[in-house]
Amino acid sequence: WVYFAVYAVLGVSGFLGIAMNMEFRTIVTREGAESVQMDRFIQGNKDLSRRMRDIFEKDNIFLRQGITIDDVVSTLGTNRTYFTRMMRAEFGMSFTEYVQCERVKYCKKSLRDGNASLESIAFDSGFGSASSLTRVFKKVTGQTPDEFRKRCR
Repeated sequence: WVYFAVYAVLGVSGFLGIAMNMEFRTIVTREGAESVQMDRFIQGNKDLSRRMRDIFEKDNIFLRQGITIDDVVSTLGTNRTYFTRMMRAEFGMSFTEYVQCERVKYCKKSLRDGNASLESIAFDSGFGSASSLTRVFKKVTGQTPDEFRKRCR
């Protein structure tokens, strides 16, 4: 009804100008609100990603076999959706991919430093078997653990 009254008084061009201006303000306001929300999201991401790195680097949580995203989410005190978004935004990968990369880094140290069997290294680094270690290691590095070990010696 207000739009009809404005249209009747101002005509088509005046009405469209006001309507467009109102729409523009709505868009600017919405973009401003989204910008504030994005800033909060980014700041929250930095804190959450710092805490996540701490439990991965200091506590070596990735070494636990069968670790799930729910385990990490409950440890961090956040929710799964927010955590998944943070993983993509901060690291550009999924939780599973991140865990695999951390495990491969850990395996590389073991492969360089010792003569432990592949099965032993697999279980120590959280993999269920030597074959799953080999599959993930090759996916992440482009070479098998044995090839990596030979190149390091």
